[in-house]
Amino acid sequence: MALGAASDDIARHILGFGLGNAAIGIGIGLAGGLLVGRAVDRLLFQVGATDPFTFVAAPLALAALQHAAL
Repeated sequence: MALGAASDDIARHILGFGLGNAAIGIGIGLAGGLLVGRAVDRLLFQVGATDPFTFVAAPLALAALQHAAL
């Protein structure tokens, strides 16, 4: 703001940067999870390697734990 930027521009820049990094991390995590899931498929019991519930529940649980820790 000292150089003349409006607070809206700064907030938009910071949120855009954060959401961009989050999107990249989610993409890498999903791709890695699918690859690792297929590699350990024979070790899993009563759940598939690409179980959609697990792919949604695990990140939500981690996000909730991180939020609770703050």
